[in-house]
Amino acid sequence: MREIYLLENIEACARFVTERVAQGYSLETFLGIGTFSSQVLKDQSKGVFIQASPAFLEKELSESVILGHFSVFEQESLLLQVNEEGHKSLPISRWFLVGQHLSLFSSPRIDVLRYLPLKELMGVRTPEEFMQVYLSYLFPNIQEVRAQSILFLFDIKMLCDYIRSFFMWLIDKYELVGLKESILNYSEMDLQKKVTEEFLWFLADSALHPCIGVFPSTQKCFDFLIHSARILRKQGNLTDETLFKF
Repeated sequence: MREIYLLENIEACARFVTERVAQGYSLETFLGIGTFSSQVLKDQSKGVFIQASPAFLEKELSESVILGHFSVFEQESLLLQVNEEGHKSLPISRWFLVGQHLSLFSSPRIDVLRYLPLKELMGVRTPEEFMQVYLSYLFPNIQEVRAQSILFLFDIKMLCDYIRSFFMWLIDKYELVGLKESILNYSEMDLQKKVTEEFLWFLADSALHPCIGVFPSTQKCFDFLIHSARILRKQGNLTDETLFKF
């Protein structure tokens, strides 16, 4: 039986961790999944800044870029160990951070193809296809870490900004006029809803991990997750092995 916890706030995340510890799992077996993004400074002609989810990792990531430990366009996910002082709000010391760099698409001088996480993304034509390809690439890397419990910080705005920027770059590169009209027709909420639904369907319909907690970055995204979970539970045959917990 697989368990997917839908977590509304920090307090719910803390309960998720506490309950798993009470079941005999040590904190060292937990893995937090977050995201980080390099973005171009809007008020300057040059320079980028680092945004991360969880936010307490932004300083460490920025310093690591300055020291040359990894590229500001890093395509590989990063596995970080956080000391106790750095993660009081979320009591997890191991973090797997996925790069979603908007700065890639902001300069014609950057070879975007060189930094995309996988070339198969060039063939997608809808947000749903993007999510299927992207998550199919991402989760095998997460499974290699061999965590017994996963807390996924689902930053919906960062992900949707990345998806929209990717598609606008793809459209311009290959002059896909029809696709441009389709992508521009999505409002911000429409895109977030589709991406959230696809994310939860992927988790429920794939034997990825026995226990995943999902903490969305906004209340609206949490509402989307709850709505999608209810639809999935009605389907029955797709999620017989999956238990949602709220």
